[in-house]
Amino acid sequence: EDQGVYYYTIQDAINGAEIGDVLEITGTHNVKNIVVNKGLKIAAAAGGAKFNGLDGTRSGTGFTINTTEPVIFEGATFENYDLAIDFVAFGSARIDDCKFLNCVAAVNNHSTTTIDADTNYWGHATGPLDASPAGLYNPYGQGSTVTDYVDYQPWYNSEDIDVLPVDIAVYNPSCGHIEIRVTPNSNM
Repeated sequence: EDQGVYYYTIQDAINGAEIGDVLEITGTHNVKNIVVNKGLKIAAAAGGAKFNGLDGTRSGTGFTINTTEPVIFEGATFENYDLAIDFVAFGSARIDDCKFLNCVAAVNNHSTTTIDADTNYWGHATGPLDASPAGLYNPYGQGSTVTDYVDYQPWYNSEDIDVLPVDIAVYNPSCGHIEIRVTPNSNM
C-alpha cells in the first residue's frame, strides 16, 4: 500500500516536505529556480528523473540550496542549465550517480564546506572543468564546470554511469623498465 503524498510541482513537494524526507521524482521536468530550504534527499524514482532548464534556449539555475541541514541528490539528470545546482548554504551535501548534460556549470559552492560529489557523470569522459588550482584541479576537463570545494573524484566516464576511471601510476625503476600499476578507484 502506497502511503506517499503526491504534488503537482517539485517546489510544492519541497515546500510540503519535512526535514529529512526523501522526495522520489520520476519523469522529465522543465524547472528553474527551485529553492531547497530544508534538509532533504531528492532522488530519482524507478524510471529516472530528468530536470531540464531548456525553454527555447539554455538558461537559468535549476536548484538553489539555502539551508543548514544536509541535502542529497541521487540518480537525477540535470540538462541544459547555465547552473544546475547552486549551493548558497548547507549543513552537508552529497550528489551521487547524477548526470550533468549540456550544462555550462554543474555545481557552484559558495562555502568552504566540501560537497561530496564523486561518482557522477559531468558531461564528458574527462570529467568536470575545474580551472582553479585550489583543492582538486582538472583544467583539461571538458564536462560542466565545478567550483572549489566540490569533491568530484572519481567520476563516471560515460553517460551509462557504470564505469569509473582508474588511477594509473607509472614507475621507472633503476633496472631500466617501466611498470604500470592500475588501481581501481574503489581501492583508493
